[in-house]
Amino acid sequence: MQIESKKEYSMTAEAEISTPVETVTEETSTITEPVDTETPVVEPDVTEEAAEVQAEVADEVKEPQTVYAGKYNSIEALEKGYKELESKLGQPNEYEQKYNELLKAQQEAERKAQEERVRQAQQYGFKTVEDQEAHEKLQATELEWYANYLNLVAPENYENARAYLGEYLRTGQVAYFNEAKKLFPLDFVENVANAKTQLSAKLQGEIAQKRQLEREEFDKNLANQIKGQFNEFLADSATNQAKANALKAMCDAGAINSVEDMQNFVNLYTSIVDNAKQIAIKEYEAAKAIEETKRKAVIDAGVTADSNGDNPPTYAQIEKMTQDEFNKACEKWGTDKIINAK
Repeated sequence: MQIESKKEYSMTAEAEISTPVETVTEETSTITEPVDTETPVVEPDVTEEAAEVQAEVADEVKEPQTVYAGKYNSIEALEKGYKELESKLGQPNEYEQKYNELLKAQQEAERKAQEERVRQAQQYGFKTVEDQEAHEKLQATELEWYANYLNLVAPENYENARAYLGEYLRTGQVAYFNEAKKLFPLDFVENVANAKTQLSAKLQGEIAQKRQLEREEFDKNLANQIKGQFNEFLADSATNQAKANALKAMCDAGAINSVEDMQNFVNLYTSIVDNAKQIAIKEYEAAKAIEETKRKAVIDAGVTADSNGDNPPTYAQIEKMTQDEFNKACEKWGTDKIINAK
């Protein structure tokens, strides 16, 4: 076969290539005795090698160039870079400003959406959104109960009951639901009414618990804000019982629900305290003035006259004077006025 012939050829070629060829070399020269030749030994230039090695070692142990803050090669460059960075950081960050604007816009949108939900809930007669949601859940659950037990309806009324429930689901008209209930067994209707009452109480309890938790969290956050912003005003609240009682009364009355409310209370309390202080000072000064007037004035009430008064004493007052007071009165008003007093 042709493949076998190729194989034989290949094997033959390999044999030819691998067979060594002997070469005979004829001796054509005479043997020459080796001649001893002294090879001069060249001593290395120690000084030159030492210099090279010293240079290499110096390159290896050479201290690296000091780099400040990972990029500055000198103190001056570092200081310059720091000042440039400080000037940039001192300006409002563009991304941070944009984030704050978006966050504010989102909060404003959420606030408006919540106000709209409250408005709609109140429009349908509910006080809060939670009350409306609880009512809708209660209605949906009641409808589901009736829909799941359509098999309790008499066969001849089945389609009518099913149609009424469908219309109630589509339109929300309670009249359709009431017509459907008439077609169910009376005991089932009563059981559903009882279950609905229990579910309503449960939902209201959940709402009350949720509001309580939200109120506690709100009060906690508000208290932390007030402590931080009005620390100086509250510093003596532990010892100033009047301030503590006034603050507690305002909180119990629900008058402090924000930092602004607290600021109004601080302003009011400070104003009252300042006014009370001013009144007390005025009363003290008035009492002091009265005492001073009494001391200087000559009072005709059986009391020894004061010779230092602004008016000359009367005859009745002179009669009650001691000798020393009489002498002082004469020195002050003159003997003639005292003698001729009436």
